Amino acid sequence: MTIALGQALTGTLTNNDQQATITVVKSVTNDNGGTALPDDFLLTLDGNATTSGTPVNVNPGTYSASETQLSGDTFEGFTGDCDSNGAMTIALGQALTCTLHRTSSATSERWWWA
Repeated sequence: MTIALGQALTGTLTNNDQQATITVVKSVTNDNGGTALPDDFLLTLDGNATTSGTPVNVNPGTYSASETQLSGDTFEGFTGDCDSNGAMTIALGQALTCTLHRTSSATSERWWWA
C-alpha cells in the first residue's frame, strides 16, 4: 500500500496472542538394578500435577518444575530450559521444556498414581 503526501490512511491491526507451553519431562536411569518408570514420580508444574512429556498451556510468567522423590533414588538435576532449581520464565508464544533426571536403584519404591 502506498500513501501520498497529505493523504490519510485508516487500518485495523489484529494481534492474536500465541499460547505459551511448558513441558516437564522425567528421565530415569535404571543402571543400578532399579525398575522405576517416569510415571512412578508425581511431577508438578507450580504445584499442579502434570504428566511427563505433556505440554501445559501457561500464561507468561515464572514457573517451577518439581517431583516426588522415591527412597533409594538419586536426583541428578534439571536440564533444558529450567535453571538448577527447576525454575523458568516464559513469554508469549514460547515453548519450554524442563527435564528432571534421576538414577533409580534396586531399593527404590514404586508408586502408582491414579
